[in-house]
Amino acid sequence: MTELKFNPNNNNDRRRHVRYKCNMDVVTMIRVSKSTVRYGAAEHVTASLKMRAKVIDLSLGGAQIETEEILKSGTQVKINIETPYGKKINSKAVVAWVKKPKALPVYNVGLEFHKLSWLQRFKLKRFIKWLKFYDEKA
Repeated sequence: MTELKFNPNNNNDRRRHVRYKCNMDVVTMIRVSKSTVRYGAAEHVTASLKMRAKVIDLSLGGAQIETEEILKSGTQVKINIETPYGKKINSKAVVAWVKKPKALPVYNVGLEFHKLSWLQRFKLKRFIKWLKFYDEKA
C-alpha cells in the first residue's frame, strides 16, 4: 500500500490525513442534487443524479475519485463506497477540486468528507486497514 504522506515543507499540501492509494476497483456511487435555472430563477431538482466513480486514493478526510462526469468545485455530494468484503461506507462530501487529465475522457475529483458519523469513520478506518493488508499480500 502506497502511503502519500503530508509534507509540512510544502505549503500547497494542507492535508491533515494520510492518503492511501486504492489499487483496485471499488463500487462507488455519487449522488448530486442538480440545480437548474428556469425562466431566470434558480430552482432545485429533488431527484439526484447517480454516477459511478473509481476511488484513486482515500483518507479519513476525503477521497480522490475518477469519473466521466464533470462536477463543479463546492458541489455537495453523497458518496457510497461498497467495499470488496460487503460493507458500505456512506458520507456527505464537498467537491474540493476538479482536474481534467490531458488525453483522457475522465475527470479527477477531490472530495472532502463532511459530518462523517463515528460508525462511518470506523468503517473507513477498517477499510483502509484492509487495503493495507490486501496490498501487502499482493
